[in-house]
Parts: sequence; C-alpha cells; structure tokens
Amino acid sequence: NQALLTEVSVFSQHLEAQSASVRSYAYYRATAVQLMRTGVDLVHVSKTRALAAAWARHDYAFADEMLSFDGCFGLKEVLKALQLLDSRRRARALERRIARLNAQGSAKQRTKTKLASFINDARKEEVTQGSVSGALVRQVKRWVRAVPAAQLEFFALQLP
Repeated sequence: NQALLTEVSVFSQHLEAQSASVRSYAYYRATAVQLMRTGVDLVHVSKTRALAAAWARHDYAFADEMLSFDGCFGLKEVLKALQLLDSRRRARALERRIARLNAQGSAKQRTKTKLASFINDARKEEVTQGSVSGALVRQVKRWVRAVPAAQLEFFALQLP
C-alpha cells in the first residue's frame, strides 16, 4: 500500500485498495495517514487518485482527513481529482457534440479531430465508479472556505 502512494499508480489500483476488504482498507488508510503525518513526499499523481478514489466511494471522512494535512493537498490536486471523476461525463458530452456536428454537416474536420482528441484525453484513465455530485461539490466548497485567502492566492498563481 505504501507503494501506491509513493510511486506512480492508476485510479483503479487505489479504488481496489480502498474497497477490497475492511482489513485492506484499514491498512491503506493507516498507511496513507501515517505517510502524510510524517511528511513523506507523496507522488502528486497518486495523491490525486487516492483522493478521487475516496470521493468515488463516498468516503468523505477519509477524504476530509487527507485534506486536513497542511501542505499535503493543494488546489491543484483537488482540481485534478475532480477532473478525473468528471471525465466520463465530459467524454459523453463531447461525443454528443460531435454527433450533433455530424448531423448538421457544417463542422470542419479539424474541429471534429480536436473534439476527438479531447475525448481521448478524458478517457485516458477509465473511471468506472464515482462522479462529481452535489454532495462532493459542497465538501469541496467547505474545504475551500477553510483555506486561508493568502494560501488560495498562492495556489491560484501556480495554476496555468
């Protein structure tokens, strides 16, 4: 379980580790909390996938616990986790847009290719469980309100 957080891993591995069994989940959670508490440098990609897996399982207590560690999660990680969970909806919306453009017959091939590329990006890592729900949005809003304004400003300056 430590390797899931300290090395590059995929969403499905985190989801499986968190939902395999009660014992496996307890070990995963204890390992994650201990690594964050001791200040071990976790891989950015693994942090976002661990957070997204907790949200996908509706385990808001674990997600809150992960977000409570200072310096471990920033706005970038939270937004990436939300983007990962929202990827299925986004891909479906883009597919509907391509179908509508094909039905109208007025779209350029370049536009369709660009949209197809966005679909491939959204489907790069399959998220089979979870989505961005209203409850999740409320939790993220609560987290953002708890972050000091100066720190939010710092996060915003780091975004592209």
